[in-house]
Amino acid sequence: MNQFTPEARLQIDEIVDVGRRTRPIHRISFELLPRSDDWTRLSVDDGSGPREIGQAHPHGEWLELYARP
Repeated sequence: MNQFTPEARLQIDEIVDVGRRTRPIHRISFELLPRSDDWTRLSVDDGSGPREIGQAHPHGEWLELYARP
């Protein structure tokens, strides 16, 4: 997602929202934190808003989950 424009990110959110009208869809995101951090935030959104479930190395070297998706 970090390589998409803000407009393209909004389009993806709209596509997911439309799909949720007919079936359960979870959006999983792996978003970078501010540049001073050396890990990323892992969150899941079932339509009720994003919920952080863990953290990970930005290139997948390690993953720590502290909640069930």
